[in-house]
Amino acid sequence: MKPCLEDGECGTRLLASSYRVRLLTGDKDDTLPWRLSWRFLAWATRFHNVIAALMAGTPLISLIYTAKNHLLLGKMGLGSCCHHVDSFDVGFLIEQFSRLAENLEEHSGTIRCRVEKFKKPGSP
Repeated sequence: MKPCLEDGECGTRLLASSYRVRLLTGDKDDTLPWRLSWRFLAWATRFHNVIAALMAGTPLISLIYTAKNHLLLGKMGLGSCCHHVDSFDVGFLIEQFSRLAENLEEHSGTIRCRVEKFKKPGSP
């Protein structure tokens, strides 16, 4: 398995499949939930971008380098959508991205519901 970040293979394959792709670099504007709210699905590595996507109700796949993304996405019902940044299979990620897209409304609804629960006092 080779990371696709080196040659842009993931983005190229998503574009070829008619997905819109925008690179989130971690700039201030990238992390605001309202900027993510129009997005179809997100693909994030940095924790603050994961939080921004979830706050907007946006399903995502996270390429992780620490456990905190995996723990959070597990609580959101997306634990299987975490892959280590140094060892992931591009083909599998594209398939997983497509499966998320097929059930977008269901995943978005689940995320919104769980985010609301986290906002309540005394929640984990």
